[in-house]
Amino acid sequence: FLPFTTTPKPTLEDNMSAVKRLINRSVMKSWSYSPINLIHYNRYKFSTTQNNGNDMITIKFLTQDGEEVETKSKVGSTLLDICLDNELDVEGACGGECCCSTCHVYLPKDLFDSLEAPDEDELDMLDLAIAVKDTSRLGCQIKIDKSFQGRTINLPQEVVNNLPE
Repeated sequence: FLPFTTTPKPTLEDNMSAVKRLINRSVMKSWSYSPINLIHYNRYKFSTTQNNGNDMITIKFLTQDGEEVETKSKVGSTLLDICLDNELDVEGACGGECCCSTCHVYLPKDLFDSLEAPDEDELDMLDLAIAVKDTSRLGCQIKIDKSFQGRTINLPQEVVNNLPE
Protein backbone atom coordinates (compact mmCIF):
# COMPACT_ATOMS: atom_id res chain seq x y z
CA PHE A 1 0.00 0.00 0.00
CA LEU A 2 1.29 3.43 -0.90
CA PRO A 3 1.05 6.13 1.72
CA PHE A 4 -1.02 8.47 -0.53
CA THR A 5 -3.75 6.05 -1.55
CA THR A 6 -7.25 6.19 -0.12
CA THR A 7 -7.70 2.46 0.30
CA PRO A 8 -8.83 1.41 3.78
CA LYS A 9 -6.20 0.16 6.20
CA PRO A 10 -6.01 -3.65 6.05
CA THR A 11 -7.16 -5.56 9.11
CA LEU A 12 -5.19 -8.28 10.87
CA GLU A 13 -7.41 -10.86 9.18
CA ASP A 14 -6.57 -9.41 5.75
CA ASN A 15 -2.86 -9.50 6.53
CA MET A 16 -2.99 -13.09 7.78
CA SER A 17 -4.94 -14.18 4.71
CA ALA A 18 -2.37 -12.49 2.49
CA VAL A 19 0.45 -14.25 4.33
CA LYS A 20 -1.29 -17.60 3.95
CA ARG A 21 -1.83 -17.00 0.22
CA LEU A 22 1.81 -16.06 -0.21
CA ILE A 23 2.99 -19.16 1.63
CA ASN A 24 0.63 -21.40 -0.31
CA ARG A 25 1.72 -19.97 -3.66
CA SER A 26 5.45 -19.56 -3.21
CA VAL A 27 6.45 -22.34 -0.86
CA MET A 28 3.90 -25.11 -1.00
CA LYS A 29 3.50 -25.13 -4.78
CA SER A 30 7.23 -25.59 -5.32
CA TRP A 31 7.77 -28.20 -2.61
CA SER A 32 8.00 -31.86 -3.21
CA TYR A 33 6.23 -33.73 -0.44
CA SER A 34 9.24 -35.44 1.06
CA PRO A 35 9.17 -36.31 4.78
CA ILE A 36 11.81 -33.70 5.59
CA ASN A 37 9.76 -30.90 3.98
CA LEU A 38 6.62 -31.97 5.83
CA ILE A 39 8.51 -31.86 9.14
CA HIS A 40 9.61 -28.29 8.45
CA TYR A 41 6.11 -27.31 7.30
CA ASN A 42 4.56 -28.65 10.51
CA ARG A 43 7.10 -26.76 12.60
CA TYR A 44 6.08 -23.39 11.13
CA LYS A 45 2.33 -23.87 10.73
CA PHE A 46 0.22 -21.12 12.20
CA SER A 47 -3.41 -20.43 12.76
CA THR A 48 -5.35 -17.22 12.36
CA THR A 49 -7.93 -18.26 14.95
CA GLN A 50 -7.70 -17.18 18.54
CA ASN A 51 -7.14 -19.74 21.30
CA ASN A 52 -10.64 -20.46 22.56
CA GLY A 53 -9.43 -22.00 25.82
CA ASN A 54 -10.35 -25.59 24.98
CA ASP A 55 -6.82 -26.73 25.80
CA MET A 56 -6.87 -25.07 29.24
CA ILE A 57 -7.60 -27.11 32.34
CA THR A 58 -8.00 -26.36 36.03
CA ILE A 59 -5.74 -28.02 38.60
CA LYS A 60 -5.79 -27.40 42.34
CA PHE A 61 -2.72 -27.48 44.56
CA LEU A 62 -2.81 -28.06 48.31
CA THR A 63 0.08 -25.96 49.62
CA GLN A 64 2.31 -26.57 52.64
CA ASP A 65 0.07 -24.20 54.64
CA GLY A 66 -3.07 -26.20 53.84
CA GLU A 67 -4.33 -23.56 51.40
CA GLU A 68 -5.98 -24.81 48.21
CA VAL A 69 -4.83 -22.83 45.15
CA GLU A 70 -6.75 -23.19 41.88
CA THR A 71 -4.70 -22.80 38.70
CA LYS A 72 -5.46 -22.76 34.99
CA SER A 73 -2.90 -24.11 32.59
CA LYS A 74 -2.37 -25.40 29.09
CA VAL A 75 -2.38 -29.10 28.31
CA GLY A 76 1.24 -30.18 27.76
CA SER A 77 2.72 -27.99 30.51
CA THR A 78 4.67 -29.65 33.29
CA LEU A 79 3.50 -29.53 36.89
CA LEU A 80 6.71 -27.64 37.72
CA ASP A 81 5.92 -24.94 35.14
CA ILE A 82 2.42 -24.56 36.54
CA CYS A 83 3.75 -24.21 40.08
CA LEU A 84 6.32 -21.62 39.03
CA ASP A 85 3.83 -19.67 36.90
CA ASN A 86 1.43 -19.47 39.85
CA GLU A 87 4.19 -18.60 42.35
CA LEU A 88 3.63 -21.69 44.49
CA ASP A 89 6.36 -22.65 46.96
CA VAL A 90 8.14 -25.08 44.63
CA GLU A 91 11.78 -24.42 43.83
CA GLY A 92 12.70 -26.47 40.75
CA ALA A 93 16.39 -25.81 41.46
CA CYS A 94 17.67 -27.70 38.41
CA GLY A 95 15.34 -25.91 36.00
CA GLY A 96 13.33 -29.01 35.18
CA GLU A 97 16.28 -31.19 34.15
CA CYS A 98 15.50 -34.04 36.61
CA CYS A 99 18.70 -33.34 38.59
CA CYS A 100 17.18 -32.51 41.98
CA SER A 101 14.08 -33.31 43.99
CA THR A 102 12.84 -29.79 44.78
CA CYS A 103 9.75 -30.16 42.55
CA HIS A 104 8.57 -33.25 44.44
CA VAL A 105 4.75 -33.54 44.55
CA TYR A 106 2.13 -36.04 45.72
CA LEU A 107 -0.43 -37.17 43.14
CA PRO A 108 -3.84 -38.74 43.82
CA LYS A 109 -3.49 -42.54 43.70
CA ASP A 110 -5.73 -43.10 40.66
CA LEU A 111 -3.98 -40.32 38.73
CA PHE A 112 -0.58 -41.71 39.70
CA ASP A 113 -1.61 -45.16 38.46
CA SER A 114 -2.83 -43.78 35.12
CA LEU A 115 0.50 -42.12 34.28
CA GLU A 116 3.54 -43.71 32.68
CA ALA A 117 5.90 -45.14 35.31
CA PRO A 118 8.83 -42.92 36.35
CA ASP A 119 12.14 -43.62 34.62
CA GLU A 120 15.40 -44.49 36.40
CA ASP A 121 16.60 -40.87 36.59
CA GLU A 122 13.39 -39.76 38.29
CA LEU A 123 13.50 -42.68 40.72
CA ASP A 124 17.12 -41.84 41.60
CA MET A 125 16.13 -38.25 42.38
CA LEU A 126 13.10 -39.38 44.40
CA ASP A 127 15.48 -41.53 46.50
CA LEU A 128 17.13 -38.27 47.58
CA ALA A 129 13.85 -36.55 48.46
CA ILE A 130 12.47 -36.49 51.98
CA ALA A 131 8.97 -37.64 52.96
CA VAL A 132 8.52 -39.73 49.79
CA LYS A 133 5.17 -41.50 49.49
CA ASP A 134 3.87 -44.20 47.15
CA THR A 135 2.39 -41.50 44.89
CA SER A 136 5.43 -39.19 44.82
CA ARG A 137 6.61 -37.84 41.48
CA LEU A 138 8.82 -35.00 40.27
CA GLY A 139 6.73 -32.16 38.87
CA CYS A 140 9.26 -31.49 36.10
CA GLN A 141 8.65 -34.97 34.67
CA ILE A 142 4.84 -34.83 34.59
CA LYS A 143 3.21 -33.28 31.51
CA ILE A 144 -0.43 -32.62 32.14
CA ASP A 145 -3.28 -33.82 29.99
CA LYS A 146 -7.08 -33.72 30.23
CA SER A 147 -7.05 -36.37 33.02
CA PHE A 148 -5.67 -33.68 35.39
CA GLN A 149 -8.84 -31.57 35.06
CA GLY A 150 -10.13 -30.63 38.53
CA ARG A 151 -7.59 -32.79 40.35
CA THR A 152 -5.79 -31.76 43.54
CA ILE A 153 -2.00 -32.11 43.74
CA ASN A 154 -0.43 -32.03 47.21
CA LEU A 155 2.85 -30.21 47.82
CA PRO A 156 5.13 -31.75 50.49
CA GLN A 157 5.78 -29.93 53.76
CA GLU A 158 9.50 -29.69 53.03
CA VAL A 159 12.00 -30.48 50.30
CA VAL A 160 15.76 -30.80 50.21
CA ASN A 161 18.01 -29.26 47.56
CA ASN A 162 20.92 -31.61 46.79
CA LEU A 163 22.49 -29.39 44.14
CA PRO A 164 25.88 -27.89 44.99
CA GLU A 165 25.69 -24.17 45.72
